[in-house]
Amino acid sequence: MDARGITDAQVFEVLKKGQVFDPPSLTKFGEWECKIIEPLRGGRSVGVALVFLKAGKLFLKTVEWEDLK
Repeated sequence: MDARGITDAQVFEVLKKGQVFDPPSLTKFGEWECKIIEPLRGGRSVGVALVFLKAGKLFLKTVEWEDLK
C-alpha cells in the first residue's frame, strides 16, 4: 500500500462500495479469492485482492491502482 500510495481509508472504501471484478476462484489450498474494484475521487480506480481463509478470516493479498498512470 505504501509503495503505491494507497491509504487505509481508500482500501476500506473499496471494500465497502466496490464490486467484484471477476467471479471468485478457488485457490490450490481450497480457499476462495477475488478482486474488488472501486473508482475513487479523482478518477482513479483501486483494486483489492482478497482471500477468504478457511479459518473464517479475510486476508488482504494486495492492493493496486487499476489504471496504469
